[in-house]
Amino acid sequence: MEWEDQGIVLSVRRHGESSAILSVFTSSHGRCLGLVKGGMSKGQKSTLQKGNF
Repeated sequence: MEWEDQGIVLSVRRHGESSAILSVFTSSHGRCLGLVKGGMSKGQKSTLQKGNF
């Protein structure tokens, strides 16, 4: 499932070598968990820091 919304990153956990499990709080969907493939790579790591909007 894919959707777009704005939210705040609550937590990020490593999953495998380069993926991340992301917990986000959004205004429309509440607290959501998702898998971000390549989320722990150098290019994505700064985007997925806790507290980012």
